[in-house]
Amino acid sequence: MRARRATQVTAGLAAYAGVRLVRARALPVPEESAVMVDGELHRADRVVWACGAWLPQLFDGLPITVTKQDTLHFAVPPAWSVPETPAWVDYDASAYGHGDVDGVGMKSTSDAEGRPYEPEHGSRAVDPDSVERAAGYLGRRFPALAQAPVLFSQVCQYALTPDAEWLLAETAPGVWLLGGDSGHGFKHAPALAGYVAGVLDGEHAPDPRFGLHERVPTRGLRTSGRTG
Repeated sequence: MRARRATQVTAGLAAYAGVRLVRARALPVPEESAVMVDGELHRADRVVWACGAWLPQLFDGLPITVTKQDTLHFAVPPAWSVPETPAWVDYDASAYGHGDVDGVGMKSTSDAEGRPYEPEHGSRAVDPDSVERAAGYLGRRFPALAQAPVLFSQVCQYALTPDAEWLLAETAPGVWLLGGDSGHGFKHAPALAGYVAGVLDGEHAPDPRFGLHERVPTRGLRTSGRTG
């Protein structure tokens, strides 16, 4: 529920364990297990590119689509907080949300694919129709909140494969790509990291369904896609 805080804590634990965190622009080196960091070349036995929505920009031909996903939180009375109001998913309407956490408002947002999005320079302002859709759904689903104002909003992005399965593949010796994990990737992050570490250490091969093969579109791991 506290994704930002969880990420900060994880980064802190990694640093405590000896990981060196570098804030810089990293670029791949064609066909080499190496990283160009702000113009400086760094070689390694293995490099894992886990860049989220930026992955398709760095590597051509990946079965990943990036879309703009507007997230809305609404000002609600204290009774609509967590844990009194649990997380919920309306499968047929492709809508989901949860009660207020830490005073940032009750979340009501859409899981339906948004417009194509370029994460580097795309607008970080939510679209008016996203606000209208989320507010309208909130009012229908929870009539007492029909007039609740927007308290907090942000632009996220999905980077998904057509079948919503992860992508994990070695594209050159020592060069691994990990992606297609928006949304459910964060929830599975500890287990996914352990799984990938096992692949890199040779403990097991990656599951073939995560490979660079043709993906058959399906909504089985997400909501139905209907918006009515």
